[in-house]
Amino acid sequence: MKRRPVRPAVPKTKIPVLSNTDEAAVALSQWSQVVGSLQKPQEALKFIKVLARTYEYDDDMLCEALVYSMLAGATAFAREYGLKTLTLEQTQWVLWSFLGKWLQTDEPIRLLRISYMLEPEMREVFNTALPRSFFDWLQEAAKERLEALPDASKERREHWQSIVDGAVPFGYTLEERDE
Repeated sequence: MKRRPVRPAVPKTKIPVLSNTDEAAVALSQWSQVVGSLQKPQEALKFIKVLARTYEYDDDMLCEALVYSMLAGATAFAREYGLKTLTLEQTQWVLWSFLGKWLQTDEPIRLLRISYMLEPEMREVFNTALPRSFFDWLQEAAKERLEALPDASKERREHWQSIVDGAVPFGYTLEERDE
């Protein structure tokens, strides 16, 4: 078996919790500027290495560093291919594809952008009707849980059974048409 070379230790600087310190806010501002200036994948890789090797992170800052690493890679990749912006369809494709892969799921997912409540034409986004395809998925998942988890609480089993029997949970209704 081939041994991987041992990477020399790099001194690390602790960045305090983002929400409680000005230091973390300054770092995030700097990271944002770097990401905005990236043009080539090699530059993104260099930036990601800086994030990985320069700091120690608490949980909050680790998540921020991951986000900026992903943004760096995506930004540099897009610019390498001459993309200045993505269309709305491309943006949605990237977002939903990423979420499914990151969460390791193919289940239906719905996100709400609350600022859309300011736009009257976005009313449909906030309806409480599920597309039929979402409910079909939900029924199948409820059946699977009933079979796989016979020792689940009575409340959970009754809830899952009600879904299998056709009850749409939590005050939702079914859409007349599918999305």
